[in-house]
Amino acid sequence: MATPQCSTYYYDTVYVDPPLKAIAPADTFVCKGASITLSGQALNGAQPYVFLWENYSTNKTLQITPDTSIKHILIVTDSAGCKSFDTVEVSVKPLPVINLGPDKRFCKGDSIRFETGGKGLMACLWQIQGKSDNKWFTYAKDSGQLIVVVTDSFFCKQSDTVNLFVNHPLKPRLGLDDSLCVFD
Repeated sequence: MATPQCSTYYYDTVYVDPPLKAIAPADTFVCKGASITLSGQALNGAQPYVFLWENYSTNKTLQITPDTSIKHILIVTDSAGCKSFDTVEVSVKPLPVINLGPDKRFCKGDSIRFETGGKGLMACLWQIQGKSDNKWFTYAKDSGQLIVVVTDSFFCKQSDTVNLFVNHPLKPRLGLDDSLCVFD
């Protein structure tokens, strides 16, 4: 006859902490020549966290002024030595093109028409002698500095300036009236 075997069962609950997660900002863009601040975050893991960007900055935030599109890597290490990383791509958008040309001279009473071109632009602002206008073109009639600021669909801005000079009419001076005789 076989003897029954006794079994002992032990039950326990094991809690597994969620893994450390580095969070870089969502992919974004910046206008050429502009700065942007990237801010890293961390979830889960054991605090305090150590942030490290690929340029060796250990700040939670990173301010950059990229010339070309670039991908930044954020590495987060928690106090237990666990690591996590995330990336953010920053695209660089070109500035809108605007060119008013060289300084201009024109006669009093005339005017010159300036246009932005309008292609790919969402807004423009003309300024001359304290007056502003937001049409796609303007007429200049006086001396002064004409400035235009254009904005594209990415809200990138570019400006150009032209100096205007009005030439006043010439008044000929021929001297005193004089009589001449034929054969003199």
